[in-house]
Amino acid sequence: CSPLTINNAIVPWVKKAKYLGVTLCSSKVFKCDWSESKKKFHTSTNTIIGRLGTTTSSPVLLKLFKTQAVPKLQYGIATMVLSKEEKKCFSFAYNSTFSKIYNTFDNNVIMCCQYYSNFLTFELLYDYHRYSFLLNLVRRSEISHKSELDRLDYNDFLKLKLRYKFNEN
Repeated sequence: CSPLTINNAIVPWVKKAKYLGVTLCSSKVFKCDWSESKKKFHTSTNTIIGRLGTTTSSPVLLKLFKTQAVPKLQYGIATMVLSKEEKKCFSFAYNSTFSKIYNTFDNNVIMCCQYYSNFLTFELLYDYHRYSFLLNLVRRSEISHKSELDRLDYNDFLKLKLRYKFNEN
């Protein structure tokens, strides 16, 4: 095969490529490598807890966690459908902070801590941001149920809308 070129420049074949901070992987299906996002998230979380300690007031730790670490974990994920495995990995990373702050490994206790601290579970947080992202595209007519390319996103939009009984207004 002749090499792929764009404007007379050869585009190299690579296993991974970074675009707008998201690492795309070569695969038969669309796939991303989220290890860098999780690494940045853990670095932020560990820095916060390492400098302040777990004896610091939990509302202070959680506010810093929410403003400094969570955006690093969420970067770019609202734009795509995550697999169950990806959601599980993200949830594990997200829950690990609550595990450290509240000194527990029990998932039920972690969920209660999230609830009483006014935090959503990772899956709910992802669904909310995914729906908001897709709603914005629908409102601007940038995705349509008529387009084959948009079908996956549009169906995901409808699925989220029905699951949570969201109103587009």
